[in-house]
Amino acid sequence: MEKETEQFPTRLATECVKVVKEGVKDTESKYTQDMERLKRDLVVEKQMSELKIKQLQELLTAAHSQVGILQCQLDEAKRQVQDIHNVSDNLGI
Repeated sequence: MEKETEQFPTRLATECVKVVKEGVKDTESKYTQDMERLKRDLVVEKQMSELKIKQLQELLTAAHSQVGILQCQLDEAKRQVQDIHNVSDNLGI
């Protein structure tokens, strides 16, 4: 019993070091897994953002095209109104 009592501090220190090493190893492993997951999430976020930007650019291009079409229609309608006005002036209406 006396021998065990004398060895206890050494054994305790050894076990403490062992437990700390295991804790560090587990923590590093979890940290590494978390970092890898975050990197994958970041890649997915980037891809989703790029897709959204592309969709918005396509939508903007379509909107510009539609505005151009509507402007042409408006110009044509104005011309027709002016033609009608000119005809009515010539007829004295």
